[in-house]
Formats: sequence, C-alpha cells, structure tokens
Amino acid sequence: MSGQKYFYYAIIFTSGFCLMVMELVAVRLVAPYVGLSIYVWTSIIGIFLLGIILGNWIGGRLADKYPTTKACGIFFILAALSAAAALIVLPAWQVASRTSFFIPLSILFFSFITFFPVAFFLSLITPLVIKLSLDDIAKTGRVAGNMYSVNGVGSIVGTLATGFLLIPFLGTKNIVLGIFLILIVIGFFFLSKGYVQARVFSLILVITITAGFLGVWQKDICFVESQYYCIGLDKIELNDLKRVGVGLRLDKLIHSHIYPPEVDPFGDNYTRLFGTFMGYKFNQQDSFNVLMIGGGGYVMARHILVNYPNATVTVLEIDPKVTQINFEKLGLAPSERMITINQDARVAISNFKEEKFDIVFADAFNDLTVPFHLTTKEMILTVKKHMTEDGVYAMNFVDIPAGGRFFASNIATVSSVFAQGYLFPLKKEWYNTLSRETLVIFASDTQIDEQKWMAAAPLNDPLWSKAPETSRVELKSYISFQDESLKNMVKESNPIVLRDDYAPVENMLAKVYRLNY
Repeated sequence: MSGQKYFYYAIIFTSGFCLMVMELVAVRLVAPYVGLSIYVWTSIIGIFLLGIILGNWIGGRLADKYPTTKACGIFFILAALSAAAALIVLPAWQVASRTSFFIPLSILFFSFITFFPVAFFLSLITPLVIKLSLDDIAKTGRVAGNMYSVNGVGSIVGTLATGFLLIPFLGTKNIVLGIFLILIVIGFFFLSKGYVQARVFSLILVITITAGFLGVWQKDICFVESQYYCIGLDKIELNDLKRVGVGLRLDKLIHSHIYPPEVDPFGDNYTRLFGTFMGYKFNQQDSFNVLMIGGGGYVMARHILVNYPNATVTVLEIDPKVTQINFEKLGLAPSERMITINQDARVAISNFKEEKFDIVFADAFNDLTVPFHLTTKEMILTVKKHMTEDGVYAMNFVDIPAGGRFFASNIATVSSVFAQGYLFPLKKEWYNTLSRETLVIFASDTQIDEQKWMAAAPLNDPLWSKAPETSRVELKSYISFQDESLKNMVKESNPIVLRDDYAPVENMLAKVYRLNY
C-alpha cells in the first residue's frame, strides 16, 4: 500500500503542477491579442478559480459514484484534450480585441471558453484520487489533508517552474503541448486495463493532429518569447512619407517605430519631442549624462550616441531579450558611451551611488500595462536624488485626458516633487476627445526659457526640416502646471498623489482599455 500511496501522491502532484502551469501560460497566450490589462488578469484568475471550485464540487460526487482508475484516466484525457483545445480556440481572441461588445465581458467570455474546461477537468482529479487512496475511514481527514497539501506543492512548483524556466526556454505553445502529452500519457496509463483503447487512441490522434495544425504549428506572432513579453518585429510601411521600417511589438502594442535615421530617426512624435528638448538643452559638443527608464527600441539612445559624441547614456531595460534583439536584429551598435542595465528600474536606481544625470527620460509605460511602482512619488523622489541641480525629468504616458484620473494624478504627483512642470499634449485637439492621447511631461526645479525653446530643433531630423512651421509649433506647445485652466482640469478629475501604498493605475486606465480595445 505504501508504494501505491506514493504513486497517488505523484498523480495529485502532477495535476496541481499542470493546473498552475496552464493558469500562468494562459495570461501569456492571450497577451498578444488583448494585452495584459487588469481585465485579463482578473478574468483568467477568476475563470480558473471557478473551474477549481466546480471541479472539486462535481468531482467529489463523481468520486463517490465512480471510484475507479478508469474514471481517473478519463478525467486526465479530458484535461489533456482541453489543454490542446485552448490552442485551437486561441486565434478567436482576435475577435475579443476588435469587438464592439463591452470589452471586459468579452475577455471574460473568451477566458471561459478557452480555459475553464482544462481547469475544471484537472480539478475533478483530486477528489477521485483521495477516494482511491482511502483504505481506512478513520484516516479520512489525514488522507484528504495530505493529498491537498501535495496538490498545493505541485501548484507551487508549477508556478515557479513556469515563470523561471519553462516560458523563457520553451515558449507558451510548447509548454501547452508538453502538458497535453503528460496528461494524455497518465490518462492512458489508468485506462490500460481492460479498456477499448483503439477507439480512444484514434480519437486522441485526430484531435492532436488538429491541435497541431491549428494551434502549435500555426504562424507564431511572437518573434521570441521572453520572461516578460511576447516580442514581435512587424514591418511598417507609410506610403505618404515613403517610410519603411520595423515596429518593435511587446505583447499587443508596438512600442518603437524604427526607420533608417536618414529617413526618420525618431518614429514617433513624443520621441521627436524628446529629441527637440535635447537640442534645446545641449550643444552638440556638450558633455552630459542621460538616464533612460525603459529601453524599447533604444530610439533616444541611438539619437544621442550618433549626434552627441561626448554624452553618455544609461538604459534601464528590464528584459534582456529586448536588448539582445536591438543589437542582433534592429541595428543597434554597441558603444562604450552606453550602459544597459537589464533590471527593474526601481531596483536599478536604488543601487546607484554617486551617479548624476542631466536628463531622465521615463518611457516605460503604455496604455495596457503600467508598472505602478514607477509612477509613484517615492520613485520620482529617488530619481531626483540622482539628477543634477538643473536636471530635467521627462515622461510620456497615455490616457483619455477628459476626466482621466491617471492624467491628473501624474501631474499631481510630479508637482509634489518638482517646482516647475509642463504638459506637452503633442496636438491641438487633445482634451475634449474621447480617444487615448499620448502626453508628455517635463519637470524640473528651473523654468523653461520660452524664447530658446521655440527656437530649438532636433539634430539631423529630415522630417523636422520638411515639416511646416505650424506642425513644429504644435509639437512644442506646452502648458505650465501653474496654468489655471490646467489646474481646473486636474482638479475636476479627482487626482491623487500616487504613492507606493496607493497607486491604482490599472483602474484609472480601465476606461482607456474599454474605449480603445
């Protein structure tokens, strides 16, 4: 009996392991389609919990009625088929990202049809294995407690293995295929005695081949899967300006548009504004230090290295794969004047000692995933400690300005740290629209010299020289944080100063997600 007991422990460990692997992988599987919003996390966690609850509830009743190893085999096979089916259903998530239906409910619905079955069938197993391993009714509590503990240990191991090993080394689809194979082997093991295996095997074979063609071997939208992102390289063609380049996509969104520098060295207006500010603050031969929070396509780092020969750049990019792809696929040249630290920006800055920076560009946010700990007052105060006396903190972010709490709270938070702040909307009609807008903040303890600013230009930017004066003025137009109309806008949006203990940025940006995705 002892050997059989440990066998059942192994089975229950495996079911817990596979359950948590699938839950973590589920989030990564859907990220390229709908991003990683709070709706995605909430829906997938909720659906898996629902599957566990109903699986345990119904599984207990089935265990009393069918306490056989054949039933256990059937449950494992159904769980295996559900894992394979998740890959078949996955492309339908494109509908979720484009539907006019209320997006949170759409995500919840697609989470249910994609991942509920595998959570449910895996959860049927625990009550049945407890029933099979119970040989003394007096030990019911101990047996049940041991089994649930072992199942929990399997879940922990699955969680850690997925995050630290499986995703970066295998990729999500290969992981799901591996789970399918594990579950199908266990299922056939339990069915191996006295069951008509040929029919079952034929069915499994047909479904596996279908899953392979429709899921595992379909064209992957990820160039590479890292521990942080599904990284894509998308070709971009803009015929109006004859621009052909590459978009660096992290999960759903393109973070950087990279073109040949002789065509367009910036790719986006907010980076062009950053480049204009470089021209405002420094002469080409000046020596200065720049800190980039967020690497992405290293657009500003490239501009600085090419045009300011005495400048140094420190880039904080959390994902080493993003850095690697920039060097290997996007033409970023190594330089002794650039240091890349592949670490969370908050951690990296806390490890700085005497480093001082003349400009800090915070470009680690987008509308779908905002690392809240990089938005808080404590973070900005930490950054300020490593800025020169007349240093400038610049950040870009996305919100719907009309009533946008993230928009207003960013201004309130930055204002609590710096004496001077300026908002750059990037275009004229920015406040009364219901679309998401990219906004830029410059903050410092010194004022902008308006005359010098309006005369500034980014170095070696062919599009700037061709742009009409009205477009240049529009890009450089700013509003001081002291402006009464801006103060009223901020006040009406009920802002808070974002702090480490209270920064609900995901909820603040929920409206952006609902209206735009």
